[in-house]
Amino acid sequence: LGIGLAATNPRRASNWNLLLALLGFVVYYNFINLSQVWVSGGRLGIGADRAEALFQEAERMASAVQDPRLHALLLAGYGAVKGLGQGVVEEYADLARRAIALADRADDPELQVVMGTNGYAFFLIGAFQEGLRVVDRAIELAANDPRMGGEMPVVACPYALCHAQKGFLLSELGELQAADRW
Repeated sequence: LGIGLAATNPRRASNWNLLLALLGFVVYYNFINLSQVWVSGGRLGIGADRAEALFQEAERMASAVQDPRLHALLLAGYGAVKGLGQGVVEEYADLARRAIALADRADDPELQVVMGTNGYAFFLIGAFQEGLRVVDRAIELAANDPRMGGEMPVVACPYALCHAQKGFLLSELGELQAADRW
């Protein structure tokens, strides 16, 4: 759409570029909707059984190479798939707990800050105090450094996400004045 709009003057009486840009947008938008229907209908993507088998294999590989970052990111990522993609939020929280424990045992502050972003898993199951402890620990470890953990392939600024999560966890706990600061 942007190319068509930038290539012409929209005030001209004859404006084929604008019409082609509009047509391109309509095709793109319909393709997005069609893809969503395919995914929700199970025609596109992998089934839950296949995803579980791939996770089990990946977890065995991560354990074999003894890389705590890889293993913790795998646990947290698959937990998000289970919780957000399949609605199994209790399993999301369990996998998040395992990932957080692994990061703690590794004594890797950057990994611990990244794992703090799993506070959302605890929000989803109503374990607000547990979620608050997780994000508070991550915020403490980041020591006001917004770059802490940012190079890991999860979120650009885990520190900022932990602050946001702290705000909504506090609001769920009824601590609105404290939440207002975050």
